[in-house]
Amino acid sequence: GDSCSSNEDLSAECWSTWWVIRTYFQAFSQPFFEDMTNYSSMVFLMFSWVVMNIIMVNLLIARMSSTYSRIEKQSEKEWMLEYYIATREYMRLTTSIPIPFNVVPLLIDIAVFMIKQVWRTMKMGEGERGREDAEEG
Repeated sequence: GDSCSSNEDLSAECWSTWWVIRTYFQAFSQPFFEDMTNYSSMVFLMFSWVVMNIIMVNLLIARMSSTYSRIEKQSEKEWMLEYYIATREYMRLTTSIPIPFNVVPLLIDIAVFMIKQVWRTMKMGEGERGREDAEEG
């Protein structure tokens, strides 16, 4: 009476009783069980899905490994750059002197900054005037 116990080709109704395998297949896509009418097509499908999943996991591991090794190679350079930036910041006179005594060097830094800004503005103004003279002439 039961169609799954006969030695004939296994049908979709028979495979639907194996809910674990069916759920596994449907987790990825619709496997079209109705089109698979014989045992060999189901075994081939199961085998190919397992092999493809193993290959995809291996590719993911390889990709993550190469990314990790690339970042590991750059990590020492990045650490050295950050160390240089921190060292350079604390080598400045205004940050290396205790707070009550750093007022004078801080005022000097501000004055130098302002002079540089004015100088750049004057240079840019001269460049624009030179372009205007060239356009007129």
